Amino acid sequence: MKKFRFLGICLLAMTACVNFSSCSDDDDDRQGSTPSINQGRRLKAIYTDGNYPYYYFANAQWDGNKIISFMDGEDLSDESNRMSITYSGESAYINRYTIELNDKGFATKAYFGGYEYQYSYNENGQMTHWECQDPDYPNYNECCNIFYDGNGDITRIYPSYGDNKTFVYVNDSVTSPIENKGGIMLLSDWNIMGDWEYYYWFGIYGKATKHLPVKVGDDTYNWTLDKKGYPTSCKVETDEYVWTYCFEWE
Repeated sequence: MKKFRFLGICLLAMTACVNFSSCSDDDDDRQGSTPSINQGRRLKAIYTDGNYPYYYFANAQWDGNKIISFMDGEDLSDESNRMSITYSGESAYINRYTIELNDKGFATKAYFGGYEYQYSYNENGQMTHWECQDPDYPNYNECCNIFYDGNGDITRIYPSYGDNKTFVYVNDSVTSPIENKGGIMLLSDWNIMGDWEYYYWFGIYGKATKHLPVKVGDDTYNWTLDKKGYPTSCKVETDEYVWTYCFEWE
């Protein structure tokens, strides 16, 4: 599974805390929404901090409350980095890939690169399981089981392709869980999903957790929020690396 790990300048103390400052502190609370991500401010960009930022989400185009395209990559002037989604009946199409949807608009089956993916959700619309099969090799199978508590937060994951991970939402510095106002899900970082994690921003992979984790497995997440409670950055610390995500909102 593809995981994004970025080398930081130095390792900091392995704690996660919330700071009320920002990379971009915008008081504009203009309302927008996507069907399954959040019902607040529209996400403008996600990228890694540094001289050569990598964009995971940028230059989105909207149709009402739906994201219909966005870009990812290092070069936002290259339109080949744009992903677009269209809908037809009970199906969606992202570039050349086909996704079957349930009545809530969430993916139930997808066909990516010759592989078949299937997805399941709980009654709250949160993904609980996905699996991948290669039609040409019946014994090939990858999957991930995702477990939640009564608050709608992930408690642990059991992926077939890596280590099981436990999610923690409070520590000595963060005594109350951080509300996930922006619907942020770092699916690849959290080892829930790899190459196709970007499609979450189209709203087809179910609803986000209610809160933001401060620790996933052995990795810590130090969130910085703006005055409205939306994340503007997150410093991720692992045993080997440190990097920072920045978030911008309209």
